[in-house]
Order: sequence, then structure tokens, then C-alpha cells
Amino acid sequence: MELGDAYPAVVTIVLIGVMLGVGLLVLGTFRDTIATEYTGTDNTWYPNASADENHSYLSDSALTNYKLEQVVSVINATAANDITISMYEIVGDNRINWTNADWGDGAGTEAVNISTIYTYDLADSAEEAITSIKTGTDDFADWMAIIIIVIAAGIVLGLILKSFGRESSI
Repeated sequence: MELGDAYPAVVTIVLIGVMLGVGLLVLGTFRDTIATEYTGTDNTWYPNASADENHSYLSDSALTNYKLEQVVSVINATAANDITISMYEIVGDNRINWTNADWGDGAGTEAVNISTIYTYDLADSAEEAITSIKTGTDDFADWMAIIIIVIAAGIVLGLILKSFGRESSI
């Protein structure tokens, strides 16, 4: 065995890794492109003005592979006026932190209406199928590192054994 004999195996593994990487990237982009946008509305929020409870969770965020695309409006339903972006911040895809309680009565008794646009994996949809493929491929990709290490160890062992071995002519 010579070092040149490992060339086809190394090239094959590199090509498989590149194809997996590009394939997963394309699938992820394609999934985001075809994802159906849904409109969500949360109407019964009463944010508390205290520092440790000064946040609210979007009710639809429990859906599979939920991704918040846009907050359309945040309205103080009690006083019937808009809550400006300076009075809240979006944290992740599912939580709104109330940064300024001046828009309410300070007691956390204001009803808030929040309209959002989001995507998620609807059951038996193309989005769900693509996510399932990506998840399955991710599991295989975890094994690629182990496969590469085993092949590299085999090459090193082969070179070591060859350097100590002698050809005998009988």
C-alpha cells in the first residue's frame, strides 16, 4: 500500500462532504423560499410591568419549526393606540420583551393585540418533508467525521507498517 493508493478514497469522501454541505444549504434556502406565510394574532396579553415578568410569548411559537418573519402591529387594545417599536423588542422567534411600560397604566392590566407573520412546518407539507430530509441527512453528516478519522488512521497505520516491513525473496 502506498500513499497514492488512498487518493481515490480521500477524493470520494471530500466530494461526498461537499455535496452534503451544498445540498443541505440548497434545501434550507429552498424550504425558506417555498414556506407558506401565516398570520398570527395574540389578543389577550396583559404584560406585567415588573422587571422579571416583563415579557410575553407568541402563542403560535409552539408550532413545529416556527420562524417569526415579521411583527405587523402591536396595539394597546384598552386605550386603542399603537405601541411603538421603542416600547418592545423581539427576543428570538417567540418572545417580546416590554422595554417601556409607559404606554400602559403600569399595573400590567392593559390588553395587547399583536399581529405577526410567520412560517412553520404544517403537517404533510413540502416544508415538513424538507425539514425531515435535512434532519435525516444531519444524522449521517455526524458520522462523516468518524469515517474520515478511521480512513486517516488506516492510512497512517499502512504507512507505518510499510516502513517497517521488508520484502523477502525466497
